[in-house]
Amino acid sequence: MIRDGVVQRMHRGIYGFAGVGPATFEQRAAAACLATDGIASHWTAARIWGLQRAPVVPLHVTIRPEGQSRQRDGLVVHRSARGLPWIFHDHIPATSAARTIVDLAALDAADDLLTELIGQVLASRIVTLSILERSLPRRGEHVTGLPRARELLRQVGGPVGSVLEAETVALLAGWGIPRPVLQLEIVCRGGQRYRADFAWPDHRLILETDGYRHHSSPEAFERDRVRQNDLVRSGWRVLRATARQLHERPDEVRQALLAALGAGPPSR
Repeated sequence: MIRDGVVQRMHRGIYGFAGVGPATFEQRAAAACLATDGIASHWTAARIWGLQRAPVVPLHVTIRPEGQSRQRDGLVVHRSARGLPWIFHDHIPATSAARTIVDLAALDAADDLLTELIGQVLASRIVTLSILERSLPRRGEHVTGLPRARELLRQVGGPVGSVLEAETVALLAGWGIPRPVLQLEIVCRGGQRYRADFAWPDHRLILETDGYRHHSSPEAFERDRVRQNDLVRSGWRVLRATARQLHERPDEVRQALLAALGAGPPSR
């Protein structure tokens, strides 16, 4: 079957049906788990959880302490001294979101990547911030990366309502922008109540991230203008950034934010 091109060898004893191209990341991750009797972890688990900037090679798996696994090309095999929390994610066994964050914190992954991972996990609606925090190892346990993981979760510190907002959380952390309050409820002078995507109350500054899907109808267009006028009349400055701006011209958004924060709050 190998000679005829029906299947391809992934690892010793592990084969996959040959497709029109090379094996996908998901196929290679599943094969690595089967070959080691382990679970996807570290960078591989992060990519499974939605961190697209996570490297796809080498693949990382974690095995039980008693597990036997010889060195395999393209794999980094970790051993865990205790049972790891894991789930099936897209049919691949992977470490839980909380454990993946702790593992990457122990590897000294960059803060912006870890914050982006947290944002992606929260935006997926699979878990909430409180569930993530409760899922971390207990404080008494000595787990490398745990203090840093707790601090990063504290810095996120609020609900993330969309993937775009999750990406913005990661960008702000990478830019060194002071941590905003997420989803802050604001009561305007006329009694209207709004939630701001990102707010710096001491500076009376709001950053709104606009995805086209939620702001493209005539009703949404009118509602956004009324909302912004109410906020401005109540002494808030409002900056807006579209998904395209954040993806293609992030420096412009960063400079606008830094200028607004450096100018201080407006006189009331």
